[in-house]
Amino acid sequence: MTPMIEKLKETKNELESKDKTTILMDAGYENEIMKNKDDDELEILVISRSEASKENKRKNYIKKRVNKNKIPEEGFNLKDFKYDATNDICICPLGQVLS
Repeated sequence: MTPMIEKLKETKNELESKDKTTILMDAGYENEIMKNKDDDELEILVISRSEASKENKRKNYIKKRVNKNKIPEEGFNLKDFKYDATNDICICPLGQVLS
């Protein structure tokens, strides 16, 4: 049993609580479900390791996409943008019209 579950049970005993307690744990505690499956006082929710892995891959993909879209330091300073007063538009260094 993890120290967290031990402390939880200790606190419940002190409070004389008989209510079922729901615990949310990360994938590293997946085995806690098996260890405590017969405990009527606890409901342990744990994401499976395969689901956690999928979620981490998704987050890393998004992070890489965001980093690719960051503004480069060189060439994107205020002086690199052009203002067209006739058309009242601003043009970025890549030639795109900013709206």
